[in-house]
Amino acid sequence: MLASVTLFLSFAVISASRPDPEIDLIDINDIDSTSKVNKRCHNKVCPRYIIVKRDLPKLPNVIEVRDYSEEYWVSTSFYTPVNGSCIKGSEMESLYLKLLNFYNGVNTMGLLIERTLPIRVMKQFNPDLKKYRCYAMFYLPEIYSSSPPSPPSIDIFVGYSWKKRCYALQSKGRFGWKRIESLHKALHNLLRKKGVPLLTGKDVILDNYTGFGIPAEEKYAEVLVCDENYLE
Repeated sequence: MLASVTLFLSFAVISASRPDPEIDLIDINDIDSTSKVNKRCHNKVCPRYIIVKRDLPKLPNVIEVRDYSEEYWVSTSFYTPVNGSCIKGSEMESLYLKLLNFYNGVNTMGLLIERTLPIRVMKQFNPDLKKYRCYAMFYLPEIYSSSPPSPPSIDIFVGYSWKKRCYALQSKGRFGWKRIESLHKALHNLLRKKGVPLLTGKDVILDNYTGFGIPAEEKYAEVLVCDENYLE
């Protein structure tokens, strides 16, 4: 079980990255478009979406525009970032293990649920507390959407995600949280410059496609900017 946490936390730097780049100077066009992985779900259940290609400004090949439908996700309660990072710290590790246990039958129905991909990590600013909070979550398959099992722990909950449009920056390899935030800001700035009307999208979202049995050369992740108000 601890190996799962180790796999999740062991990020390195994208091969196409520069050493300690200035956030506003990152050029998304520098990321290798050949790094895109088509079979990123590795025969596991993943969230479904529609790829959007019409009425959009020209974007680099490594950015994919998607419309997601409503979904259920099993999430940790919030935890505090460690030195700004949402992918390290004992609090995060403890909550992540409880998240895995939910899929291993520790839920109100005693159901063994096949692990899904991606592992999503989100960093969100709370304006009332003026603090950042982190969440880790797994997608809950559609078959359970009508009556999802509940976690017995207050540290884990089943949440509902509204339909939204997401701009996904795709890359193979592993990378640290500083790089994740740099890419998120660069992607957000690029969309603004291209005239994309973002009403929300400030949450830093990492979708990590990794786990047991996935070769290192096939590990894959995405940084997302999502706008829930776009489709309303």
